Amino acid sequence: MCFFGASLGALVATEGMVESDLRTGNNRNPIEFVTGLTGGVFIGFAAGAAVYGVIAAAPALAAGVGQKAVMFLGETGFTTKVVPEIIKASAGVIAAAETVFSINDAYTCGSGYNPLLDVVFDDNVEAYETIEFCVDMLALGYVQAAETYGKTPSDQGVYIENENNLHDYDDGQLDDMHTQGKGGNNEKTIQSNNVKKTGASRAAQYSSSWQSGSVKDSISKFAPDATPVYTDKGKIIYRNESTGIEIVYDRNGNYYRIIDTNLSGKRTALDINGNKVPNNVLTEKGTQRGITQSEYNAITHFNNTDLDFDK
Repeated sequence: MCFFGASLGALVATEGMVESDLRTGNNRNPIEFVTGLTGGVFIGFAAGAAVYGVIAAAPALAAGVGQKAVMFLGETGFTTKVVPEIIKASAGVIAAAETVFSINDAYTCGSGYNPLLDVVFDDNVEAYETIEFCVDMLALGYVQAAETYGKTPSDQGVYIENENNLHDYDDGQLDDMHTQGKGGNNEKTIQSNNVKKTGASRAAQYSSSWQSGSVKDSISKFAPDATPVYTDKGKIIYRNESTGIEIVYDRNGNYYRIIDTNLSGKRTALDINGNKVPNNVLTEKGTQRGITQSEYNAITHFNNTDLDFDK
C-alpha cells in the first residue's frame, strides 16, 4: 500500500507539473521536476501508510468496540452486528478522505494549484487546513484506538460440535496476558501466549473462587432422566431435550457447569440456580459496569460436592 501510494503520488505530481507548464508556458528544468516528483512520492508514501493502517486496524477495532458495547449495553443484534459494521464503515470513510486530501496535496506539490482549496473550500485556507488536520488525526486516532481497544479476549468459552453432534462445552480456562489475574474458559489455544489447561489443572488453579454444589441435584433439577453422554474431552453431558439445558460435568476436575444451548453468543453458562448471568453489575457508586470474564467464570463453575458421583 505504501509503494502504491508513492507511485500514485509521483503520477499525480507529474500530471500537475505537466498541466502547470502547459497552462503557464513554463519549461521547468530537471532539478525542479525531480523536486516536484520527490514531493509527490513522499506525500503518496505517507498517505499509503496511513490508509493501510486504518484499513488493517478496522477488524480489530470493530471487534473490540463491539465487545465493549455488549458489556455495557447487553448482547443484542445492534451491539453484536450493527456496531462493528459502523466501525468498519468509518474506516472506509477515513481512508477515502485521507486519499482525497493526499492526491490533492501531491497535485498541488507538482502544479502549485490547489483544486480542493479553490473549488471546495472557496479559498478558505483556515477551513481547508483544519479539515485536513482533522482527517489526519482521525486516521492516527483510529489506529491507536485499535491498539488499545481492539484486543478481543480469547478467554471466552465456545460451543463446538463433537462427533455425536452434541454440544460439548469446551471450557478450558486460559492464562490471558491481556487481563489482570487469571480468567477465561476456552480449551483451545487461540493465542500463542495462552496456556492450554486440563480440567484437573484448571480446578487446581481456579476452584477456590468457584461455588460448590451437588451435580446430582442439578441433574435432577435441570435434566432429569437424561442419558449421560461421555466425550473424548473428559466431560459427561446430561441434556434436557425439552429445555435445551445441559449439565456438563468435568471428570478430571470434578466440577460442572449449567449450559443453556438456546442462548446465542459466547456466554451461555448459567448460575447455580439456572439463571442467566447479567452482563452488567452495579458499582459502589451506583453506576453500571460490564462483568469481567474472571467474574463470569467464578459464577458459572461449580465444585461438585457428591463424593460418590462418577465412581
